[in-house]
Amino acid sequence: MCSLAFFQRNPHRVGGRRNMSWPAGFAAHPGIASHGDAGSWPEVWNTGPVASNKPRILQNQRDMLLTMIPLVLLIALVAGISGLWSNPDPAPVGSIDETLALEYDATIVDFPIRIPDAPSEWQPNSGQRVELEEDGGGIVTWIGYVTDDNLYLRYSQSGISAQRLVEYHYGDINNVLGTETVDGTTWTLYRAGNGEPIWLVDLDDVRIAMTGSATEAQFTTMAERIMAVEPLD
Repeated sequence: MCSLAFFQRNPHRVGGRRNMSWPAGFAAHPGIASHGDAGSWPEVWNTGPVASNKPRILQNQRDMLLTMIPLVLLIALVAGISGLWSNPDPAPVGSIDETLALEYDATIVDFPIRIPDAPSEWQPNSGQRVELEEDGGGIVTWIGYVTDDNLYLRYSQSGISAQRLVEYHYGDINNVLGTETVDGTTWTLYRAGNGEPIWLVDLDDVRIAMTGSATEAQFTTMAERIMAVEPLD
């Protein structure tokens, strides 16, 4: 860049050209060789090499790398300190009283309710009674369990059709994976929209379904325990 960038223009013309004058009291740069009046715009000048105004940090990749290293170290230090204060233990699983919930549902719904004796290591952590509004209505009541290996199994009961209960769990009644027979009861297996299995059995007066990320062995255990209990009166 030229060191004459701060010259001021004089609006008067001299000799058919616009006269460019330095501000009053400003001495000519010693590196400038000019012709004519000392105050006029020089016709020839040589200021020598001019240093770049670009910040040194941006001059090459090496400088950028050297500048980033302290920042990376600072971030690592903060992350390490934060880790010291974090809780390595997972948050406790919430709990509900599934017996109380299903006993209450039994006084409201028009289909028989079963309360299976789930494994003691499983934690009932969620549940809901859902009143459907489409396709003639109906009720679905379900309980969700967290297994001892932190998987999930949802057990649902309803008086709606098998097709609607499969669709309630985001499955397709035409997407049959096969069947499983447990203690003489045959369950039909479907696939939910998220890829998880849906186990369903039609007991004429009620449809029962299971779905979730639980293992096949855990589905089988729950199927055994569902059919081992009698419906509530």
